[in-house]
Amino acid sequence: MNLLYTSVGNFQTLESQECVLEWRAHSHIIEAMPMERVGTYLRFGPASSLALVDAIICMADTDLIAFGPGVRAPTLDFPLEKALALAADVRRLPEA
Repeated sequence: MNLLYTSVGNFQTLESQECVLEWRAHSHIIEAMPMERVGTYLRFGPASSLALVDAIICMADTDLIAFGPGVRAPTLDFPLEKALALAADVRRLPEA
């Protein structure tokens, strides 16, 4: 299977890397990309017309409290809402 993998948070965590290694051990092809780029990649990316994506995997199991660069105090983050927004964005794509 060809899998497009993304995450609401950092997709280079130890847990995430273990998932990717397990999928590759089962002969799956993995393309990892930041969540912000998935919609644009599927709509306009030149490689997307050649890519055969069987499934999109979005890891939304991240901390509710986010610490960002330049932020003095931690903020609340809602990873499930971001993942659902991505799913809605993908559903709006044309079939081709």
